[in-house]
Amino acid sequence: MMLPQGPMLLRRVIFAFGFFFAIQFAPAQNQSGLLQKQKEQRDQFEQTTRGIKELPGTYKLRDVLQVRAVNNTWVLSTNLPPTQRNQPVRLKVDGLEGVNVLTMSGAGKNKSPDTFSFTNTNFSDSRAVPVTTHLTLNYGTLTMGRYAPLLDGGYHHVTLNQGNIFEDEVGRQAGGRTAVQISVQISDSQGTSQTNIQYIAPDFTSLRRQHPREIDQYLRPVLRQLQMESVLAADPMIAWQVFADDLKPDQQTVTDVQAILPALDSDSFQDRDGALQTLGEKGLPVAVAISHLDRSKLSDQQNMMLDTAMSAFRPQRGADLGKLRNDQDFLLDCLYTEDLAIRTAAHEALQKKLGRVVKFDLEADFATRSAAIDAMRSGEK
Repeated sequence: MMLPQGPMLLRRVIFAFGFFFAIQFAPAQNQSGLLQKQKEQRDQFEQTTRGIKELPGTYKLRDVLQVRAVNNTWVLSTNLPPTQRNQPVRLKVDGLEGVNVLTMSGAGKNKSPDTFSFTNTNFSDSRAVPVTTHLTLNYGTLTMGRYAPLLDGGYHHVTLNQGNIFEDEVGRQAGGRTAVQISVQISDSQGTSQTNIQYIAPDFTSLRRQHPREIDQYLRPVLRQLQMESVLAADPMIAWQVFADDLKPDQQTVTDVQAILPALDSDSFQDRDGALQTLGEKGLPVAVAISHLDRSKLSDQQNMMLDTAMSAFRPQRGADLGKLRNDQDFLLDCLYTEDLAIRTAAHEALQKKLGRVVKFDLEADFATRSAAIDAMRSGEK
């Protein structure tokens, strides 16, 4: 029997995914009935995708895809070559159960493809058939998510979009046509919506600051499965507040702040404003230095100006800093940051929480740190 080729095969694959996305399951009488339904759907899916060529060997997920935040934008790269004639291929990925299908074109020197589609479909969740996790990139617009139609008739659907994804009017409301959007829809067996949220922000950092609980609850599990939690590197503005008592100010920054103090007390508005801008340009190190500064002998004017400089580093609304200090996910997120002082404080807090020595190279490059953190999350260390 001849297997379908080219566009015909791709259409069948897309149809199979669409079928499983749309299908609804009537309530079953018992657990064995649910498992039988699951087995039937799994067999049918595997039969449909059997005609897709499978690459030899087993791959690490980090070789298939890597996503890193660069200048507040998520950038995808891959170590794999483009698929021939943009055809889908199957591949086995270490630690990722189910059927993995990859389609890619136009990988350049920076290993960033023009188009990229990776889909994992698995049947390991006894409540759903199937659970489909996907990551796509289409000329700069990145989409990821997970769809799980439940056996009892409900469904879970989480999607994150980044890029030129909106109509002009909506884009303007988000601060420009390039924006980030998270959508979550959860329905029960009767089709009643339990959760239906949609948040938009100019970038992911803003989205996370505005909706930290939703990002952690709904998006983190998807990122964890795709080994992409590094994009959840802790917000330095939040991290420094959590570890404010532990962070040691850089001596050069302390010296710079002390040199600016006289200008903050100047009678000239231009001098005061210029000094305030200089403090703002130095970012987080200045906040750490000011927090350790003896301000008892400073004038009211100087203290007011220092408070203004610190205003950008005030705790986010509703933040429970004490709780974050004991949150293992947050502490691991801190190890992704580029600030060595934050990494050091988080590492010490992590060891205290676990009650043991945690081997981790604080001065390693980002890729090495990310691999070590992934290993810790999976329990390898």
